[in-house]
Amino acid sequence: MGRPHALLLPLPAQGHVLPLMELAHRMVSHGFTITFINTHFNHARLLSAMPTTYNTNPSINFISIPDGLQPGDDRYHVANLCKALITIMPLHLEEIIINMMHKQPEQDKPTCLIADQAMAWAFNVAKKNGLRTAAFWPASAATFTSIRNVPKLIQDGIIHEHDGSAKTPGVIFRLSPGIPPMNVNHLFWNRQLDSESNKVIFHCINTNKDSIKNVEFVVCNSFYEAKSRSLIT
Repeated sequence: MGRPHALLLPLPAQGHVLPLMELAHRMVSHGFTITFINTHFNHARLLSAMPTTYNTNPSINFISIPDGLQPGDDRYHVANLCKALITIMPLHLEEIIINMMHKQPEQDKPTCLIADQAMAWAFNVAKKNGLRTAAFWPASAATFTSIRNVPKLIQDGIIHEHDGSAKTPGVIFRLSPGIPPMNVNHLFWNRQLDSESNKVIFHCINTNKDSIKNVEFVVCNSFYEAKSRSLIT
């Protein structure tokens, strides 16, 4: 039996790619082979940023797929990026998985997919093709908890169901006794550039929360002691 082979898929944003890259290197140190899947745009940036050291670790293979945007589109507009990703990336990810499963030797075939929680559509693609799945959350565990509790926030009258906006701006709430209080204005889907972007991000969150139900693990880039301070400010 060969080394376990994991496919890693980040959301194509710097604050998401870098933490997952760190996880990739740590997994290699534990005996994994990694295929790291970037968008074409971020793959080119990676090549440009480290031309002399790129892929010096033979256990990490970097490949890329389209992100659904046109060359001149603004990839820093989060709402437009999220809408584009879901239109084209699932087909290309499935094509990669199928090719690997059919063309690589048995000992080199991928065994699992670890994808950013924001790319939760990928878990359905992976499970359809026989891969085990795990979600990666690159930010605070408290933020991940707020996402997982969207139905409770709606049920308790904290946010609106259609766009996640605050029913009472500035209200303070607590999800559970072990979590510091939070300000509804600071929920991350309410802190985008405009109300339409807020709505798109919230819609993506609501879609993803169902796809993530069947993953076997969730890995957070966090630790308990980092969450001990209040989240009100």
